[in-house]
Amino acid sequence: MKAAKLSKAPAYRWWILVMNMLAYGYFFMTIQTAAAFGTAIQEAMGLNATMLSFYTTATMISFALLAGPGGKLIAKVGTKKTILIALAIDVAASAVFAVAGGNYVSDLVLRFIQGISGGFIGAAAVNSTAMWFPVRQRGIAGGILLGVLGIGFTLATLGAQALLGWGLPWYTAMGGLTAVSGVVIFVLYLLTVREIGTVYPGAMSIAELLPEEAAADAPARDTSQLPGTMAEVRRNGKYWACAVVGFGNAFLVYGFGTFLMFLLMNDLGITSDLVTMVISSTFFITIVAAPLGGILSDNVFKGSRYQTLMIATGITAVTLVLIPIIGNASAIIVAVLLMLAYGSVSMILGPFWAIPNEITQPQIAGQCTGELTMLSNIGGIVVAPVFAALIDSTGTALICLGICVAVGVISFLCARFIHQ
Repeated sequence: MKAAKLSKAPAYRWWILVMNMLAYGYFFMTIQTAAAFGTAIQEAMGLNATMLSFYTTATMISFALLAGPGGKLIAKVGTKKTILIALAIDVAASAVFAVAGGNYVSDLVLRFIQGISGGFIGAAAVNSTAMWFPVRQRGIAGGILLGVLGIGFTLATLGAQALLGWGLPWYTAMGGLTAVSGVVIFVLYLLTVREIGTVYPGAMSIAELLPEEAAADAPARDTSQLPGTMAEVRRNGKYWACAVVGFGNAFLVYGFGTFLMFLLMNDLGITSDLVTMVISSTFFITIVAAPLGGILSDNVFKGSRYQTLMIATGITAVTLVLIPIIGNASAIIVAVLLMLAYGSVSMILGPFWAIPNEITQPQIAGQCTGELTMLSNIGGIVVAPVFAALIDSTGTALICLGICVAVGVISFLCARFIHQ
C-alpha cells in the first residue's frame, strides 16, 4: 500500500466531477436528440415509430459495443485522452449531420459513429470520478455525475423546441445542437483536466493517498485480495448480478424515452402542451434523485451499495404499477408518479457505478467499468425497437409499461444478491 500523502481529499476533485458531468451529459443529450426531434423527423422523412427508433438504436449499439474497448483504451492512453477522443468523434459526426443529414441510411451511419463516443466517455468518466474521490464519497460523486443523464435529455428537448422554432431544417438543428456544444466542452476538458498520476505521480486513486481510507473498513478495502484480472472478475457471482441490474437500469432509462410520449398522449389522454411539461420534469428529477442515492449509500449505509439498489428498484416497480391504476385522474398525478419512477431509476446510478471500482483491483477497474457498461447497455439497445414494434402492433404503450415493471422486480432480486 502506498504511504499516505494527503491529509484530506483535494478540492480539485470537484472540478473533475464537473467536467466529467459535462462530457457524459453531452453524450446523453446526443442520444436524446432523436426522440426530441422525433416528430419533425417523422414528418419530414415519413417514418413510423419503428423506423424512427433506429435513430436511437444505432447510437446505442455502438455505445454498448465500444464500452469494452473504451475500458482498454483508458489503460493505454488514460482517461483524459480517452474522453477527448470521444468528444472529437461526436463533434465530427454531428457537424456532418448538420450539413448532410436527411438521408435515412446515412443518418443511421452518423448516429452509429456518435455512439462510439459514448462507449469511450462512459467508462472513462465513471472510472475517473470514482478514482478522484474517497471511497465513502464515491456514491455521492457518481450520483451527481450520472444525474446529468436526465439533464441531457431535458436540454435536448428544450433545444429542439428552440432551434426548430427558428425555422432550421431538423437535421441542421439536431446536428448543430450537438456539434457546437461538443466543441465548447472539448476545449474546456483539454485545458483544465489533469490525470491523478500527473498530479500525484505513482498514484492510481485518491483513496490510496488518504490515511482514513486505510483505517476505514480495512478488510473490505484490501484491494490485494480482490480480482486482478477480468477472468477472475467474471468468475464472481456479484459481477453477473451487477450485469443484470445494469441491463435493467439501461432498459428502463432508455425505455422511458421510447414509450413515454405515446403513453401520455394516447393511453392517458394528456394534451401535447402538458406532455412537454411532464416529460421535462420527469427527466429533470435525476439531478436530485441520483445524488440522493449516493447519499443513502455513502452516509446512511456507510459505503454499502446493495440496500440503495433494492430501495430504488422497488420504488420503480411499485410506481409504474400505480400509473395505469390512478394515473388517469390528472396530469399532475401522472407527473408525480413518473418523477418517482424515473427518479428511482436514477437513484441507483451513483452506488451502482461505484461497485466496479470496489470489486476489482485498481489497475483493472476501468476495464471492469467498460465491460459492465457494455453488458448494461445491451438493455438500451433492445428496448427501443422492441417497444416501438409493440406500440406499432398494439396501438398502446401499456404493454411496455408492464414489461418495465417486470424488469424492476428482477433488478430488485439481483440487487439483493450483489450484497456489496
